Amino acid sequence: MQIIAKVYDLDIYESEIRQECRNANPCMEDSPDVSSLNSALAHLVDRMLLLHKAEEIGLKITDDEYDAALMDILDVHESDIIPTDASKRGNFEAGKLEKLIKSKILIKKYLASVTSQPIDITEEELRDFYDEQREVFFTHEEVRASHILVKDDTPDALARVIKIRSEIKTPRDFETIVCDNTGQPSCLRCGDLGFFPRGKLIKEIEDIAFSLKLNEISQPFQTKHGYHILMLTDRRKSNSIKFEDIKDSLRARLIHIEREFLIIKHITELRKQAQDHIVILDPSYHL
Repeated sequence: MQIIAKVYDLDIYESEIRQECRNANPCMEDSPDVSSLNSALAHLVDRMLLLHKAEEIGLKITDDEYDAALMDILDVHESDIIPTDASKRGNFEAGKLEKLIKSKILIKKYLASVTSQPIDITEEELRDFYDEQREVFFTHEEVRASHILVKDDTPDALARVIKIRSEIKTPRDFETIVCDNTGQPSCLRCGDLGFFPRGKLIKEIEDIAFSLKLNEISQPFQTKHGYHILMLTDRRKSNSIKFEDIKDSLRARLIHIEREFLIIKHITELRKQAQDHIVILDPSYHL
């Protein structure tokens, strides 16, 4: 295996760089471009710097921590640990898996120590951020609709939905038909689709639903599921989210961002400190 770079006494192999590329973009071909390869190398160098520091300060791994991490990998099948390509999996050694798991645990523990200091976001800071970004704190318009569905796209299905629509004169007629337990799939919830914004359901349903007035009933229309008739039952306009309703989640988000910033700043400092200990062996790569 070709060694591309060394960070202190830790080696970075070409196979690891290519696997990192696949992790970043699962759809990537086997021949990633130069930019992707160098970006992957940079991520691996940062990881090796963190691992070196974790080992330098003497962080240890307990058996329970290792067993828990191994079970997580087996449960979620992490592609950055176990190759997803069956043809490559045969060359994957158990010893390498153990090494990678331990590396992940040590890096995670080290980053936890870097960000262990409590981060205090004051009420005033939250309010200032809320006021500066007020235009993004709003709920999207939502509608609620009920539907009658006649499956299939046959002439018989079309004739049936036209006949059903001809029998509907009022919202009460619609409710009676949709809830009469006549075998319509929609009768299980009396056709209620619940509240939904744009972008949640299929476009044909959304376009009709958002165009209707309250208690208005559509003409039959077709989707890939069959023929539908919609009735709009409620509408919620777009509204600003009040500060009191969002401040707790906003505080959590800002603390998360601050911790991410601390990690980036720390890695930048580690890079500066380790300039003489980061060696790129293959001239086709660079940081």
